[in-house]
Amino acid sequence: MESLKIAAVNGSMRKNGNTDNILRLIESKLAEKGAEIEHIRLSDSALELCRGCRLCFDKGETLCPCKDDLLHIDAKLKEADCALFASPVYVEAVSGAMKNLIDRLAFHCHRPAFFGKPAALITTAAQGSTGRSLGTMRYALTSWGFTIAAAQRFRMGAKMDETEMKAYYDKTTEKIASNIMRCFQRGKARKATFFFADGF
Repeated sequence: MESLKIAAVNGSMRKNGNTDNILRLIESKLAEKGAEIEHIRLSDSALELCRGCRLCFDKGETLCPCKDDLLHIDAKLKEADCALFASPVYVEAVSGAMKNLIDRLAFHCHRPAFFGKPAALITTAAQGSTGRSLGTMRYALTSWGFTIAAAQRFRMGAKMDETEMKAYYDKTTEKIASNIMRCFQRGKARKATFFFADGF
């Protein structure tokens, strides 16, 4: 039987920070369940800012004037069975890198390509957050057709020790991994509608 393929999109520009560490913990739980992880680190990707020209909407994303890694990332998301989107919280919003990716993939709001695919949403913050950053990702991904299997805020301080993180969030990350697997195995079909409102 083929392994479950998961595309993990990391919106943090900081390597080995809280977002990296919590993603690694979730990925280890998924690996224990037989999943394969494809890492998509936005800090290592060439992604220009969206120019708002609307060519992707009106004529197709291949005509976007930004010749960079966007279509490669889009292909990785399409090839995967599930997706993980993780971002640090900056001023109660997702990182600039994550927001730019969302903006650049906005054509999927008009031509959703991810029906039936589960996604998990993760945010990390030094202190508590209101959940607006999760809401931004949830709104985008449900518009693209994803089913949200899990959405979790992690409060981790400026930098949480990895041992402390594992002790504190072991059960939470195990639950996220289990929810992703369960959502995929359930394979609940979704139909296109004018508006998607999972969790709203």
